[in-house]
Amino acid sequence: LIALSFLFFLDHCNIIHMESAHVLRSSVLKSLSISDDDPKGLASLEASSGLKFIAVDQYVFWMYELDDAPKKIQSAEEELEQLEENQMAIEEELVPLAEEFAKLLANPLVKLGHFCGECSWHRGTSCASRVEYLMNTYRDSKVKAQVALMENTPSCDRQNGETSV
Repeated sequence: LIALSFLFFLDHCNIIHMESAHVLRSSVLKSLSISDDDPKGLASLEASSGLKFIAVDQYVFWMYELDDAPKKIQSAEEELEQLEENQMAIEEELVPLAEEFAKLLANPLVKLGHFCGECSWHRGTSCASRVEYLMNTYRDSKVKAQVALMENTPSCDRQNGETSV
């Protein structure tokens, strides 16, 4: 039994690479009243031995994955670095756009600050809901949808903080 256990261990460590070792493994499991398909019995044996028993093809796959991991990590780090550089460039481009948007929001001719999203557009539908509909249906930007709605629906245009209902 000790010799069988030792051979079983050698097979598990991939020191012995013979089909007879796999047959031996099945024989040992049968002698211990554990079938290959009995997950509880195999789990008990793994727990008591402190080992994890896996099929050779699974072991080869995991070893390939581990060998390939440094390349994948390096590739992911390079991609992350590139994405961070792109993000910084985009954020730099947004600064002047945010300033321009603030100017447009304050401009009385554009009236972006007058939009009333809570007001009723038509039959209980709010102006904000209508803007969402225009954005989704016509792929309009939020600003374009708000301006169009205020031009065509006076109730969505709030003058000086009050609705013009």
